[in-house]
Formats: sequence, structure tokens, C-alpha cells
Amino acid sequence: MPLPPLQAGSCCRYSAAAPSAGGLDPTTPVHGESFSDSGDGSRVPLLRTKSVQLGDLDSALLAEVKDVLIPHERVVTHSDQVIGKGHFGVVYHGEYTDETQTRVHCAVKSLSRITELQEVEAFLREGLLMRGLHHPNVLALIGITLPPEGLPRVLLPYMRHGDLLRFVRSPQRNPTVKDLISFGLQVARGMEYLAEQKFVHRDLAARNCMLDESFTVKVADFGLARGVLDKEYYSVQQHRHARLPVKWMALESLQTYRFTSKSDVWSFGVLLWELLTRGAPPYPHVDAFDLTHFLAQGRRLPQPEYCPDSLYAVMLRCWAADPAARPTFGTLAREVEQVAAALGGDHYVQMSAAYVNLGLDAPKDATVPPEQSLPPAVPRSPGRPRPLSEPPRPT
Repeated sequence: MPLPPLQAGSCCRYSAAAPSAGGLDPTTPVHGESFSDSGDGSRVPLLRTKSVQLGDLDSALLAEVKDVLIPHERVVTHSDQVIGKGHFGVVYHGEYTDETQTRVHCAVKSLSRITELQEVEAFLREGLLMRGLHHPNVLALIGITLPPEGLPRVLLPYMRHGDLLRFVRSPQRNPTVKDLISFGLQVARGMEYLAEQKFVHRDLAARNCMLDESFTVKVADFGLARGVLDKEYYSVQQHRHARLPVKWMALESLQTYRFTSKSDVWSFGVLLWELLTRGAPPYPHVDAFDLTHFLAQGRRLPQPEYCPDSLYAVMLRCWAADPAARPTFGTLAREVEQVAAALGGDHYVQMSAAYVNLGLDAPKDATVPPEQSLPPAVPRSPGRPRPLSEPPRPT
């Protein structure tokens, strides 16, 4: 039976991170002869070796890869169906044949933007991070394939509805407030699991969460995630060339370059804000280099128009200057669930209203403390709730 056609705009959008703040140097020139144009306008030198054999890999890494290896002849990559681009390369739509001889949709992460063998190994380690993670709200690893010619590829589940940011921004969708809060609840549950597994994600944002065919959210993109084990924090100074998502970062991470589960909590607050604004960019009039000073003065993102007061209170707790004062993801999951349960009805968050009362027309140096930035009473949209899968009604 033929597979259904690829849905446009779906799956695994691995966006470039936001510009870095002062003190963070995201780019370092690398000399080479062959270059590839990246999605962010930079030019990236390519690895001179176009293929990697098993024997080329670190022996310890090789042992791990063999545990999740999928024979290359069972994998078909549709090179004409690009569904995303990331730090390492391109994400394609593909299919693989599982143990029951069933053809299954998948996303195939390939390598095209690498400079040395160590980056090939880093790419594989990123994929292996997901090997032991099993939670309904965390993206799983299908496996890794090593073609006889070419570079390794990581296979991930195919996410029909693509990334969460693109979904909530789409004018073809008309989610209700409860829909958006439900997405946030699922992210909180996935992050609660990751925190229990001693993982710090470091790049939690709507763009890095995926939606499957049943609108289940999967926390994804572990390109910056690292297992912290018994360490108290993970320092970027050990990897100073990383591109960091500055406007999603906690104040202490901007100041000290340290990341913990509590800095992920700050990012989760920004993600909630993204959802309730239908994907508005955070701090649109604050330059990334000025963000540390902006936050240190106690300024925070304003309350979105359709955001319940109780949910905005949760966001503000996520953005507490003292990391110890922030809630855990377990607490956040319970509180967000309570907010959703307390809503009196389902209301649309219209695209035209999602950017109101966010200070987008304010001067660039606008500095409004959060307690003074609450919007007026929110007008609610009439009409019956519409399932996410139902197309919008004509106006």
C-alpha cells in the first residue's frame, strides 16, 4: 500500500538560534577549501572526507552506535523532500522498514555542514542522547544508519504537524486558549521527565517542540542538551562556539554562562508566552546585547491579551531572578493543568489579536516593569470551539 504524501511544512524544523548576547561569541572562523551556505547567511567549511567508516569513529562511541544501528538498505531517504535544516545539516523525509517488514515514515537528519571528524562524532552523540529517553512528550530515537558511502544519518519519528512555533503561527489554524495551554502542559510533562533523567535541555522553545498526527507535543532538538549527571551545572565556556538562544535564556545563564534545570524553567516561561501570543517574538525591541541589563532591572515580558491572569502568574514565577524561587517542572505541570481546568470556556486566539498589548509599537528603549504592563480586560471571541483538525470557517 503506498504511503500517504508528505504534508507540506511538516516535521523537524531545526531553526538557527537567536543572536548571542554580549560576552558570548557564537562564531569562530574555520579555514577550509570547500564551503556550504547556511540558512543564517554564514558560509560553513565542509569536511574534506565525504564518507565515514565504522573504524573511523571513537571506539566507545562505536560501541554505542552499534546498539542502535539500522542497516542502510532498510532506509530510503527522499532527497527532494527537505523538511528542515539544522546546525549539522539537512533533515529529509524518509521511510524505513522495521522488524515486521512495515514501511514507516521517518525524519532523516543528515550531515552536510561539518568541518572535521569530531563533528561527525558530536552529531552521533546528539542522536544517542535520545536513545534511553522514553516518554510520550519527548521525541524518541529510531536509530542511526551508516551508508556505505556518505556520512552517518540519524532517524527520528516523523512529526506530521511539524514544529510547535510554525503550527501556532499558521493562519490556517485557529486554536483555542485551552489548546495552547494544553500544548504548554505537555511540554511541562516532557521537561519534568527530562529533569528526572538529569538532563538540561538549554534550548527549550516552541520551535524545538514537535507535533505528531494526534497533536501530541514532543520536546525535541537535543543539539544543546547535555547529560549533567551529578554536576550542578553545565558551562558554555567549555563549548564557547555554541550558538545560544539568548532571548530564551535565564538571567543567570546570560551572566554566568551556566545552565541548570531551573534555567530550563525560565525558558519554559518564554515558551508559554510564545504559545499565548501565537508565536510573537520575545522582546522584539530589545537588542540581544542589551537583554542582560534589561532583565537585571526586573523587566519581563508583558501579559499576552488572551492569557489568563493565573497563567501569567506562572510565567512570572518562571522568570524569578533567583533560580531557587522558580518552580520545578513537576509543580509547573500541576499548575498549568489547574489553569486549563479552571477556564470557563473555549475561546479562540485570533492572529489579529495575538500581537496586541505586547508593546510592539513601543519605542525601542521602552522599559515597562511587568506589574505595570498588564493589558485591559480581554474581549473573548464568540463562536463554538473548533477542533484543531477542522479548517477555519470563511469570514
